[in-house]
Amino acid sequence: MPPFEELGMPSEDPTDLLNPPSSDLPSYMPSYPRNEHESELNLPPDTDAIDPESLFNLFMPDQILQQRATNTNKYAASQRALKGVTKGKRA
Repeated sequence: MPPFEELGMPSEDPTDLLNPPSSDLPSYMPSYPRNEHESELNLPPDTDAIDPESLFNLFMPDQILQQRATNTNKYAASQRALKGVTKGKRA
């Protein structure tokens, strides 16, 4: 007996995504009306919708990147000081 029958599943292979097992479930009806509408982009006017860098900058502005670079450099300097390493040279 195949393992999926032992679990009470139909005899069809449930991992076969091209031929899913038959289902006796009722069809789904949403409880709210669907408002069909045209999709549209809602981007700031100066944003190029096909430029990856422009889209990235919406989520990660230059000031945040600059702050991350500054804090990374401060952390690196503190670690060098703890280990007695001077900039560019290892102890």
